[in-house]
Amino acid sequence: MSIKLTKLPELSCEELSDRETLLLQLLREREECIQQLTDEIARLKGEKGKPKIKPSRLEPEKKAQGQQEKTEGEATQEEQAKKKRPGSEKRQKTANLIIHETKVIEPNKEIPTGSEFKGYQDYTVQELIIRAHNTRYRLARKENPNRRIYKRKVTEVGTNSGTRGA
Repeated sequence: MSIKLTKLPELSCEELSDRETLLLQLLREREECIQQLTDEIARLKGEKGKPKIKPSRLEPEKKAQGQQEKTEGEATQEEQAKKKRPGSEKRQKTANLIIHETKVIEPNKEIPTGSEFKGYQDYTVQELIIRAHNTRYRLARKENPNRRIYKRKVTEVGTNSGTRGA
């Protein structure tokens, strides 16, 4: 025979009078006592009771480390960088890449007169042509007097194999 008890709502101490607080405390103690007796009955019948799970030993260490960091103040950038997983830092993957060929690509639209050259936007494509061959496409960007930028899309530029990378 199992008796199901309704859970008591969590109430703050400010909402309760002293008597009500005392009664809730007594109810919680009774619930604990009933649970202990239920476990004892189950043990005597040969049934398995609730398993006793020990708390993790790692959690107090983490909490202690967190408190030390709070007392020391903010960690330096070097310490934060050490906490990152290996290989998670961002780096430019084409920075050390050897460029075999550079092609300048002009916008294919008719550029209005008075437009000003604003530099290049680099786009690197890595292709394998029996030998390594890296091409940097320099997309010319031009700005008209109305501040509109004109440039050609990389997808409009043909490559040897027809594939494009980043």
